[in-house]
Amino acid sequence: MERERNFWIVGGDLRHRALARLLREEGHTVHLAAVRGEGVVPEPLSPVLRLAHCVILPLPVTEPDEETLHTPLSPEPVSLSALLDLLEPGQLLCGGMAAPAVEAAVQARGMRLADYYEREECKVANAVPTAAAKGPTPSRGTAAGTVGLLVTSRTPHPRQKGRCWRPGRQGSCPPVSAARSPKGP
Repeated sequence: MERERNFWIVGGDLRHRALARLLREEGHTVHLAAVRGEGVVPEPLSPVLRLAHCVILPLPVTEPDEETLHTPLSPEPVSLSALLDLLEPGQLLCGGMAAPAVEAAVQARGMRLADYYEREECKVANAVPTAAAKGPTPSRGTAAGTVGLLVTSRTPHPRQKGRCWRPGRQGSCPPVSAARSPKGP
């Protein structure tokens, strides 16, 4: 790994919890807020967020009101404006399916937003594990497959352990630090 990164994951679902685990396994510092379950103890939002290399937001970023973050694994609502108040101009936020109002709020504060769900490979690769998911928990396949796409362009192949599926090719999964980072605005 080139250097340790400091990630904050705010809100989201099982994919975001799995992403946190993968990033930690690679030696990165990961903080979770508004995400609970399976032994996860969420951290409170605080000015420490200013130290984040990247703040990872949910898919979709907000609920239909375009102000409340999508936090299905947390009983407490988190407002987008309260989160942005804790960040500094120039910080990178990555979120999926960001509404125009979200993009405008982020840009008005001088921050950068990368919408990872605008990437075709994210949409296509998300379909592979989702379609292959079996059993009573459909989200299992989605969580396992989409997690790497939040920050990279890789997704685990649902039927072959240790293998990745990428649009146009299959191969071994590279570590997160070796994969492409999302395109900025």
